[in-house]
Amino acid sequence: GSRGGGVQVRGGRLSAGDLGIEAFRVNASDWNAMGTRAQVGFLSLTFADDVTNRQLAGLLTGLAGEFHSARATLAGGNLARGKELQIHLTLMGPAPEVPLRRDRAKPGDALLLIGETGLARAGYLLLEKKRREAEFSLRGFSAALKAQRSPSPPLRVGPTLAGLARCGVRLNALDLSEGPARDALRVAARGKPWGAIL
Repeated sequence: GSRGGGVQVRGGRLSAGDLGIEAFRVNASDWNAMGTRAQVGFLSLTFADDVTNRQLAGLLTGLAGEFHSARATLAGGNLARGKELQIHLTLMGPAPEVPLRRDRAKPGDALLLIGETGLARAGYLLLEKKRREAEFSLRGFSAALKAQRSPSPPLRVGPTLAGLARCGVRLNALDLSEGPARDALRVAARGKPWGAIL
């Protein structure tokens, strides 16, 4: 996966450390939806002249913390200078014995949403309101703001579901990226009902 733009993106909502954390978690979530976990990563980082040493250190610290928590190894990569910050992170992991797929569900199957669905969107809307109305208070909305700034996909759920699939339970899984309504329509357009969204 890749990410571009300034270190302070979305109107200053993400710090450099948050950006590093998000880069890892967004990519790791794809592996989670297949029923496995990322174990090795390769980072290609391009940074502009206006990126400070402190910001660069914050970004790398955020990334390093995520690799450590996931027990994954950053095996290599590349550093370069450019016109803007670009983060390209490739994660690799073992193929599960029975991978979770998107095309095994049947009409009438249950659809399960796993995780704190909607919190990140709520945080985004709150920050937009604060940007338009400076007097608006964000007090009391810490959970939604944290979810927007530092998304936390349920990265341990995928391997657990893969274990059920090995035992013969028929499961589907999809990394929820653009909201349940849009992702559901995307899969339904392919003529495939489905079972679980992570």
